[in-house]
Amino acid sequence: MVFIDAAKGQYLDYLQKVLPHLTKDGVIISDNVLFRGYVLSTEKPPRRYKTIVKRLREYLQIIEDKDKFLTIIYENGDGLAVSQRVYND
Repeated sequence: MVFIDAAKGQYLDYLQKVLPHLTKDGVIISDNVLFRGYVLSTEKPPRRYKTIVKRLREYLQIIEDKDKFLTIIYENGDGLAVSQRVYND
């Protein structure tokens, strides 16, 4: 199991670094993935958050790929994603 709660704009980098070490059916818990509601909003985020929101959306796109992960996103607070790795052996 891996818990990611760090620089929000770097979640993709953290994911790439932990994947080689994650066992079959391993779990990744990612905190604050909805970042103040901006990630799911259709409105443009404030300029200072634009890059963070863009990168978190990219991260969610990867962990929501059903060929790679089974992901549940809990929308309480700033959001929590629980992703189980999937192997197609």
